[in-house]
Amino acid sequence: MGGIKNTCEQLISQLMRYKTNVAPYNMPYDNNSDSPLMWWLTCEDRYNHLQSIAIKLFSIILHSTGCKRIFLI
Repeated sequence: MGGIKNTCEQLISQLMRYKTNVAPYNMPYDNNSDSPLMWWLTCEDRYNHLQSIAIKLFSIILHSTGCKRIFLI
């Protein structure tokens, strides 16, 4: 996020822990009561680079205005 080598190494380390299902990324997820945002907010790690990226991605609002406009034409 900051573009410095140390930050990149921390993010890669977090991605490896996420991929191998290591704490704090091994918390259970319940579809009935949890949301992706709530799950990511509870993942407390020493650095929050992966958490920040995930929250930004889940904050993107999807819309289909362009598709609807083309379909209507």
